[in-house]
Amino acid sequence: MPKNYKNVAIQYNNCNAALNPIYAMSSNEDLLLRDKLYSDSLASWVYFNAFHKYLKDQQFFDTIVNAKSIFHNGVTLNDSLIISRFSTLDTTNSDSAYFLNPAVLQASKLIDKLPDSTSGMKKDLYIDPDYGLHTKYDIEKIAQQTGADFLLSLDFFAVLDGIYSPDFFKNLPDSLKYNYIINVMNQPDFAYRHVRDLKGNSRFSYGYELATQVINVIASWSIYDLKKTEFTFFHTRIDTLYWTGDYYYLRLFSDNLPPPLLNVFVNASNIAGINFAQFISPHWVSVERNYYKSRYTDLKVTYQLIKKQRWIEAAEILKRNVYNKNKIIAAKSMYNLAFVCEMNGEFDAAMDWAIKSFHVFGSKNQKHSDNCTKYINIIAQRKLDIRKIED
Repeated sequence: MPKNYKNVAIQYNNCNAALNPIYAMSSNEDLLLRDKLYSDSLASWVYFNAFHKYLKDQQFFDTIVNAKSIFHNGVTLNDSLIISRFSTLDTTNSDSAYFLNPAVLQASKLIDKLPDSTSGMKKDLYIDPDYGLHTKYDIEKIAQQTGADFLLSLDFFAVLDGIYSPDFFKNLPDSLKYNYIINVMNQPDFAYRHVRDLKGNSRFSYGYELATQVINVIASWSIYDLKKTEFTFFHTRIDTLYWTGDYYYLRLFSDNLPPPLLNVFVNASNIAGINFAQFISPHWVSVERNYYKSRYTDLKVTYQLIKKQRWIEAAEILKRNVYNKNKIIAAKSMYNLAFVCEMNGEFDAAMDWAIKSFHVFGSKNQKHSDNCTKYINIIAQRKLDIRKIED
């Protein structure tokens, strides 16, 4: 999207909103369990709302408008309009040949990849050769009502889950077994232990009773340029999350789907919604920074100022000590000043002071050298990230 596109509309347009018998099955190794609730539908709203909230909290876009939601209950995807478009192409005349929008072709693959996902439904939802699961009229109407620059439309959502015991994994090919061995069998609690079940009965448990619950959250998004009334991109994202625990408990929970398994669906969908929001836009993350403490009076004062985020006052005191005769105080002051400059958004100055701090001792002081080198790399990466956002 162009960098001047700062107003976004989002829409819930899930074509898999109804209870779908294909996705209402939970796998317990060779046993299939049926979910009689609308778990996927409920999870889709958790996913969409988590995406919306996280995107809004980042304050990257000027406005985020939630367009009217569309519930596609009891539909099957139909690509007959696309097939019809292909059948009318004159392949002998390159001037008249029309090729389908790549985004539409990607959207149509929902039928190929998930052939049974909407089988047996009551009515057809036609895939438009130009606009996917929307029409030109839909896009023009959303553009007029929201005033947004582009639209993010959640067009498909489903959750697949299964519980697999160590015996199941041990029978897999080596290439698939490796991840299980690393992540499960090497855990500290993979040893013989004494546990109680949910009814309070005492029993013994062994490491080989640990099992893994796998959740796949599948979401397909369409992106439209509302200023140009164009379908620009179609993206299917699969987030895979794992829960590892005692096989007895996981089986018990899966046999009694609501509420434990529903909670797993909700948690997984919430995580996946946030993941897609992070994929779409720059976002804030919590990071750690180190700075030097000292018994030296000025550094003790700046430590208190830094804790209160009083950057300017801290910088004034640190600048008085960057050329202190005591090289240790000077090096620490330069390093801390680099930190203060970074917190104040002055990345070039931060880089300059971090490099100067390094050169006070060079490689003679290994710990300080490592601290400076690591921090210089952090600042360099931040400068690159800022440049990407501005470009």
